[in-house]
Amino acid sequence: MSAHTTSPPVLRGDMTMTEVLKTCPGAQRALFAAYHIGGCQSCGFSPTETLAQVCARNENLPVDQVIQLLQDSHQHDSALQITPVQFDSLRGSRPDLRVLDVRTREEHDAVHIPGSTLLT
Repeated sequence: MSAHTTSPPVLRGDMTMTEVLKTCPGAQRALFAAYHIGGCQSCGFSPTETLAQVCARNENLPVDQVIQLLQDSHQHDSALQITPVQFDSLRGSRPDLRVLDVRTREEHDAVHIPGSTLLT
């Protein structure tokens, strides 16, 4: 079973942060890990601010370097994920597969995968 991969997302410096996050959902985590951007109120960004503006006010980071970081991060995130169809196939071929549910008890109680183990 292989994880699905995608081509690098197309990112540009003139994209708003809303567009960046829509294109690359893990971007905020990657920006915070690499540059301490976007993780708290003091280092946050506005959804309407462009990626280039965020880079400029954060030590004038090179936009191309930040875009490469976000693309690499997105590729890594994609490699760790499988589709629902792949998951169903994996469960069918490995009935002993252990599935861990790391949501809240309320979420798990509302809906869960039969046989999954809740870890809050």
